[in-house]
Amino acid sequence: MSLKTERKMRIFEDDAYLSLDLQQKIVTLIRKRTAADGPGPLPVTIEEQSLEPGDALKAEIDSFLECARGGRPPVVPGEAGLVALETAMRITEQVNRSLEARRARA
Repeated sequence: MSLKTERKMRIFEDDAYLSLDLQQKIVTLIRKRTAADGPGPLPVTIEEQSLEPGDALKAEIDSFLECARGGRPPVVPGEAGLVALETAMRITEQVNRSLEARRARA
């Protein structure tokens, strides 16, 4: 539940924060400043980029239909999709094991 409508994904790392605003199509990366960045007024660097406008799901479906009709290979082969699915399943299993271990300790 939220007081405002937004579609955001936030990823936190030790030295960085990534915000993906899927509604406004903006990516923001905030990183701890390093010596290579040089001096600056803030202890962080902030990079912001706009995503290409468009409907990702529609583009995916259109690409699939073009492959089916024209016989051209897909941009991302099925094997890559299978690897992504297997990775997601391993992550889910690890999260579930971690939750079970945490409950057992409580």
